[in-house]
Parts: sequence; structure tokens; C-alpha cells
Amino acid sequence: MTDTPEPSGKPDVVERVAEASFNKYWAHEWKNEDGVGRAAWLGMTRAAIEAMREPTDAMIKAAYENGDLVNYPAEDAWQAMIEKALEE
Repeated sequence: MTDTPEPSGKPDVVERVAEASFNKYWAHEWKNEDGVGRAAWLGMTRAAIEAMREPTDAMIKAAYENGDLVNYPAEDAWQAMIEKALEE
């Protein structure tokens, strides 16, 4: 059995995706956004991530092509699947 990594102290994935998309499309930075704006953007981000819950056939294929799904890190499969999603 593999050890579970210690928490990194990084914001959760919803917060990271919200910040990245917000900073790409708005003139002011996420860190300066008010609570109402943050809440709305976090809600939209959560909805987008929820829509990704079911992988496409191409994403599943990418995970299997990336290597042995039993003996290699889950991070590798996740990254391969996200890369494929971004190519679609």
C-alpha cells in the first residue's frame, strides 16, 4: 500500500482553478476581489469542475496509454486525462 502524501498547504483545486481563470480574464487580481465576486466565481468554477466528473472516451484512453493504472502514481493518470481534455 502506498503512503498518502502530506497536505501541501496549497489552496484546494476549486480555489486554484477559480484564481487562474479569474486572473486570466479580469484586469484586477483574485486577491483583490471582494467576497461577493469571489463567491460567484467559485460557484461557476465548482460547476465547471463538476461537469468534468465524467471523463470522455479520449480522457480514459489517455489514462490507459500513460501507463499501468495499478502501479504508477494517480497524479500521472490525472494529468494525462486533463491534458487530453484541454486538447478536445
